[in-house]
Amino acid sequence: MTMSRFPFNLFKRAQSRVFLVVLLFALATPSCKHPIDPPQSGNEPVIQDPPCDPDAIYFQQDVLPLLVSSCGQSSCHDAITHEDGIIIESYASIMNEDGLIEPFDPGNSDLIEVLYEDGNDRMPPLPNAALTDEQIATLTTWIEQGALNLSCSECDTTLVTFSSSIAPFIATTCSGCHSGGAPSGGVDLTTHALVSSAVSYSNLMACIRQEDGFEAMPPTGAALNQCEIRMFELWLEDGMPNN
Repeated sequence: MTMSRFPFNLFKRAQSRVFLVVLLFALATPSCKHPIDPPQSGNEPVIQDPPCDPDAIYFQQDVLPLLVSSCGQSSCHDAITHEDGIIIESYASIMNEDGLIEPFDPGNSDLIEVLYEDGNDRMPPLPNAALTDEQIATLTTWIEQGALNLSCSECDTTLVTFSSSIAPFIATTCSGCHSGGAPSGGVDLTTHALVSSAVSYSNLMACIRQEDGFEAMPPTGAALNQCEIRMFELWLEDGMPNN
């Protein structure tokens, strides 16, 4: 009995030692990790459902319309003209331009630098109006946050006013083209009176609805969605108050 059990016990001890060695080797060996691109590095936006983070800068709503309106216009950085080879029409075209955006580092981003230049070196160039301090702060904060391709929309038509709904939207989406010494099409949208005049005499609503026979506004980038158009319609139906 003793001799017959000995080989079996010896085998069990050997088997346990082999298992222990294999286990220790597995724990000591780094696991195989496949590189995964972070979602913000792709060209498709990462969409966040409302409520939006009030401290976050959303590229699709806060940055792209501002850059397209101010820099991606005809004879500048649109796809046809592309001054200096730079096209500003999408996240991909902006981020693929070497040195234009350095995520987390606005101080080394060419985009921020040219906003502070003088004369014709400033972007957007004269006679276009310079970006406001608030607009520059938006772009700077976006880069500080990593220049992510994020999207979150909280369009609200429950209480539409000029000061809280129409004016901020125009400042981001339209004022780059429609301000300064030579506003596009001769249409200036920098004040309540001028916006009201454009609605009454310059077919602004037909343009933002992108109706046939009218120049689409904005001319590049994403068209206004139905909620944004409805916001303008409600303000118009209310008599275009300066509220």
